[in-house]
Amino acid sequence: MRTIVFGFLFFLFTIVLVLQFISVGMAIMADRYSYLPFIGLLFVISILYAQWFEKAENTGASAIIKKTIPFITIVFALIFCVTTYARCKVWKDNQSLWTDVIKIYPEAAIAYKNRGVDLVENQQYDLALADFNSYLKIVHDDGSVYSNRANIYGLKHEYNLALADYSQAIALEKNKSSEAYLNRGITYSMMKIYDKAMLDYDKALSKEPRSIAVFQNRGYVLIEMKEYQKAIENFNQLIALTQNDFNAYFYRGLAYYNLSEYQKSIDDNTASIALNPSYGSAYQNRAICYNQLGNYKNALADALKAKELGAPLDAFIETLRSKQ
Repeated sequence: MRTIVFGFLFFLFTIVLVLQFISVGMAIMADRYSYLPFIGLLFVISILYAQWFEKAENTGASAIIKKTIPFITIVFALIFCVTTYARCKVWKDNQSLWTDVIKIYPEAAIAYKNRGVDLVENQQYDLALADFNSYLKIVHDDGSVYSNRANIYGLKHEYNLALADYSQAIALEKNKSSEAYLNRGITYSMMKIYDKAMLDYDKALSKEPRSIAVFQNRGYVLIEMKEYQKAIENFNQLIALTQNDFNAYFYRGLAYYNLSEYQKSIDDNTASIALNPSYGSAYQNRAICYNQLGNYKNALADALKAKELGAPLDAFIETLRSKQ
């Protein structure tokens, strides 16, 4: 009797966790772990079967039981095989899974969120936007979904809507993440509102001081603002973080060029070319710097290479040839 009680108690205690009566994590139910509590029930069934079979042997009914139990087992196995196969069709990918969940539980907010994320990964932005809208009608305080929706608005060039959602995400996340600041800064940059973009980039760096993406985008804005010395300092920090960003060398070289420091610009464009030998813009800018220094032979060689890579430099090339 104690073994039967143990089996039932094992089932009851473990099923409480599966059904989330005692919350463990964010899941509404953790039914994928139901195999564990059922060990208790199967233990009880096994004990009862053993006791029953022992009694049956004493009454001469064991032969009937030996034939019946395998038959019942085979029937149940076939039923589970069929249902498992049918369920695998639903589980073939994330979208089909969450679509099935929404069909059965239309108020399950997590299903809209997860399907929306998968739709974004598959570049199905309009469908993802609809899912995020549905999610936010049910859950109003999830900053990550506001950020995801803002990303879609940004891709659709609906910048004001993107700004509103990034701001909402920042308010909800209570300054925990740099991502919303970074993305809002990029949106301001796209709108050419550079002063606000810089404020967001600086805020993002205060949250994540080694963020390569922030240094990259902040550097581009400083170039646009003609803050060339600050741009150089920014790209110095970026290059210290990553030695293989050819754009960082290129844009630092551009800043040096605008400060008339042509040899430093040549050095940076050379470093950029070493990292990306097919970077036509770096050849073009290095050619311009060589021209400024009177090194027309190297300027012509770089201009011809830039033209080969797609730069429209016919007039510049003719000018260089006339200087030979």
